[in-house]
Amino acid sequence: MWRVSSNGPPPMAAGRRRGPGWPGWCAAGRGVLVNIATQDDAETVTFRAKGFDRAYGARIYTLNLPDELTAHASGSSDLARLCALAASGRLDAQVELQYSWRQPAEAIDALLGRRIGGKAVLQID
Repeated sequence: MWRVSSNGPPPMAAGRRRGPGWPGWCAAGRGVLVNIATQDDAETVTFRAKGFDRAYGARIYTLNLPDELTAHASGSSDLARLCALAASGRLDAQVELQYSWRQPAEAIDALLGRRIGGKAVLQID
């Protein structure tokens, strides 16, 4: 599964760019390309259609969280499960950077400069 977002191309993987926007990329059969995080309704998302050649059953899906929560009616149970996994140490939230909320500039700069692949957390102290 590949994620397409408006936040830029996917990161380098194993020293080679991979993902729907890169030459040589192709979807796996029955694979799913998930569109998330577009910043406004008029934004255009692009990918190389050739990547879907010979990818039988591959599809593109737009993830809209409010619609998903309504359709599955599992928001509270999903959140409870995530909290339990985090509390037991079995969930890696991929937090790469932690700063005081009084020092947001460093975190913002790292995110905008795409120097971190995980999440940045501002702690209220």
